[in-house]
Amino acid sequence: MDQTQHAPGQDTEKLQNGNGARKDSPLDKLPPIDQAPLTPPGQIDDDDAESALAYQSLARHRKERRRKKLVRTAIAAGIVAAIVLFLAARSLFSNGGSADNPTIPTESVYRDDFRESVSGTGSAKPREQVSVASGLEGEVLSIDVAVGDTVSEGQILMTVKNDGLGEAADEAWYAYKDAEAAEDAAQEALNAVWYGDDQAAKDSAYIALKKAELATEKAYSAYEDAVKKAEDRTVRAPIAGTVVSLGGAVVGQRLGTTGGSEGQGSANTGIQLADLSQMSVVVQVSEVDITKVEVGQTATVTFSALPGVVSDAVVSEIATLSSSGEGGYGVGGNVTYAVTLLIENPDPQLKPGMTASVSIDVQYIPGALCVSSNALMTDDGETYYLLVVTDPATGATEQRFVTVLAESSTTAAIEGNIAEGDAVQSGIGWTGGEPEAGMGGGSVVY
Repeated sequence: MDQTQHAPGQDTEKLQNGNGARKDSPLDKLPPIDQAPLTPPGQIDDDDAESALAYQSLARHRKERRRKKLVRTAIAAGIVAAIVLFLAARSLFSNGGSADNPTIPTESVYRDDFRESVSGTGSAKPREQVSVASGLEGEVLSIDVAVGDTVSEGQILMTVKNDGLGEAADEAWYAYKDAEAAEDAAQEALNAVWYGDDQAAKDSAYIALKKAELATEKAYSAYEDAVKKAEDRTVRAPIAGTVVSLGGAVVGQRLGTTGGSEGQGSANTGIQLADLSQMSVVVQVSEVDITKVEVGQTATVTFSALPGVVSDAVVSEIATLSSSGEGGYGVGGNVTYAVTLLIENPDPQLKPGMTASVSIDVQYIPGALCVSSNALMTDDGETYYLLVVTDPATGATEQRFVTVLAESSTTAAIEGNIAEGDAVQSGIGWTGGEPEAGMGGGSVVY
């Protein structure tokens, strides 16, 4: 290897031969870096060792520069992505949930009858139901009605044969007439001595008359009792209504006895009458909702056995004490109170015992301006406002305060500087604090 040192500026000359031709450089023997792999140590000539070392150093520097360039590119891409996300988020909130931006939903203020209800289930019952029995010993002589018949007050339901009652009434009549005759005789005796001088005779006749009058009164009272018992053999309807049960009564049945032949029976549960012109439903209302219920509130009632039938009802009674049970607890261990509702005009298909589902209108505002509860905003839990979209193109909004007249779990009835059809932000899920710039918090209007 040529170890000759060259002074600066003489490299060009030394690289040329004597004929002026350029000498071959040791680096010229190396392949391009990007096209040939590094030659393993020991496979190059000693004359080329310096060139190989230079080549390897150059390759390492290029590889390091390439790695750093990739890292810088990745960092730059992350920064650009973060900027894009930031700008998108700022654009989202600055639009304020306009009608053209579905990310922040909007809704329209609408007018409707606002209702908040308390629900419950129960069974349909007649408003009034009575059991009618003769209460006498005897034999059923006739049954003058059938189940389903409509009867008027005083109408005959059945008759009972008991000849002894008739005979007793006749005997009581005769006893009364005898007492009445004795009273007449006592009166005549008093008249006979009234103008005489015997005062003792007068007093005695007067006392006898008074005793006779008392005996007559007792005899007449006994006669009335006998007649009433005899009349009880004819069983009449105490109310107008519908026959819902005969109570097991059959013609020939012995009543009011402890014996009786097999097949006749002696039970006398009575004929069941019900006033089906009006029906009632009793539902259990929890202690959480009972304070919302008042007598006179309206309700709607549906029946699982009568699809499509809807009856109007009104709260007629609210129990003061909680429903019976250990500790006053109702079904499921919750404290409940019985609420009775009256159905004044029941459907003719409705029968006692049918399952009823009741919805009581505890709040009712006809023709109210309504929005979803999600649209209501508040900063202090006492005053409420809406974010009204004033420019759908830009999403600009203004804050308008409203009065909440009533609110259910989903809907609020409101009044204030708001109109039907106004577009408002809803479902943002943000309350409390002052509206920030870029979140639709434009001007405030009262």
